[in-house]
Amino acid sequence: MTESVRSFVYFEKTLRRHLVLTLDGSEASGRLHSGRWLCRSPFSHFLSPPIPPPPPLCSSPFHPRLPAVPPVCTMEVPTRWSRASVISFIKGLASPVGLKPPLPPVSGTLGERKGPVVMAPVNVDPESKPGEFVLKSLFANFTLLSERKIRIIMAEPLEKPLNKSLQRGEDPQFDQLISSMSSLAEYCLPSILRTLFDWYKRQNGLEDESHEYRPRANTKSKNDEQQKDYLLERRDLAIDFIFSLVLIEVLKQIPLHPLLDGLIQEVINLTFKHFKYKEGYLGPNTGNMHIVADLYAEVVGVVAQSRFPAVRKKFISELKELRQKEQSPYAIQSTISLIMGLKFFRIKMYPVEDFEASFQFMQECAQYFLEVKDKDIKHSLAGLFVEILVPVAASVKNEVNVPCLRNFVESLHDTTLDLSSRKKHSLALYPLVTCLLCVSQKQFFLSRWHIFLNNCLSNLKVSLCVCMQMGEFPGTGLFV
Repeated sequence: MTESVRSFVYFEKTLRRHLVLTLDGSEASGRLHSGRWLCRSPFSHFLSPPIPPPPPLCSSPFHPRLPAVPPVCTMEVPTRWSRASVISFIKGLASPVGLKPPLPPVSGTLGERKGPVVMAPVNVDPESKPGEFVLKSLFANFTLLSERKIRIIMAEPLEKPLNKSLQRGEDPQFDQLISSMSSLAEYCLPSILRTLFDWYKRQNGLEDESHEYRPRANTKSKNDEQQKDYLLERRDLAIDFIFSLVLIEVLKQIPLHPLLDGLIQEVINLTFKHFKYKEGYLGPNTGNMHIVADLYAEVVGVVAQSRFPAVRKKFISELKELRQKEQSPYAIQSTISLIMGLKFFRIKMYPVEDFEASFQFMQECAQYFLEVKDKDIKHSLAGLFVEILVPVAASVKNEVNVPCLRNFVESLHDTTLDLSSRKKHSLALYPLVTCLLCVSQKQFFLSRWHIFLNNCLSNLKVSLCVCMQMGEFPGTGLFV
């Protein structure tokens, strides 16, 4: 009996070391948490050599029905699922439109919650492969948490911004779940992306790829119907918010797990659809639309780090299409929205081929800056250049001698300096002139910095004179 018990204990410990995985992002600790089996990543221990199985339990008259000990095998993560498997799994998890699974009642907001949230039990086929079990379990928990967050958002006032409830750091458990999905994406990124897209389309009531976001609200509808439309619109924006948060983390694994061009293009097409200007919309969700657009701009920034040619091609084609349209307030605002979609794009300093490709694209944008006549478009392009050049100025050294950067600075500096002396352009273009000088060659900087300094001092004197005439003490806002 003693030998049987020892063998059983050894078997139990071995199972714990192999199957118990947590979601805290640290190394495998081999422990049970809250009496449930949890999935976790990273999965480096899946690739470790198998531990030899324990000796079989000896027969004993006291334990005639003890089962034989199964051999312990290492786990492997599948690189892709079949299409039918993904669709059937999603249909079992994602709520169809108009039908929602019963969830525990929500009391209070996320910020008021005290103590850890108890996860609802997740039904995943235990006969599936270990890697598939991990992915399904993670995604099932993601679906449950997302649905809970959406219910909280729907219960909040329309005026409350989405980022107050959904921003990073608001829910540590959800942040940890997204981090685990990011780690898992290193091994099966295509499967995770397809699963996420199927969840996203099903949440929006779509099974095809023709989705284009449009405001639901109709100004001719009655008040009650309009409020319902605003609520449904808020739900769509919450789904986009959650979806983009996951994309930002998951797509960081592209360099480790290259994607097919089709999947990359699907991500890029979806993000650029959110940069389209919504003409005539003045509903309560306007601010949330801008917040979601900024998140998708961050997605573009992540994709551009590894698939810049695809992002560049999409941006140039969209800009060309807008430039062909007749100049109108709608075309101007659409162009500005498109330009702001690249606000998270960053220059890759190495290898030099990527550095040159980035500044060749910047040169194309600079040519458009010199040709465009509209003031607002010029200012938005100047702001974009500043966002991109500030990190470059902080780390640039010998790169200032690269011809593409030198040409970019020389083509913009004189025109920008001249425009900055005009009152209507000064606030937008002074930062750009500063950045251009910071990334210029030494001789170029020494021959032009004093001109810019004189312009700054002359504007400062004018501001001081205006303040003194108004009786205001300069720099304090106090009146004397």
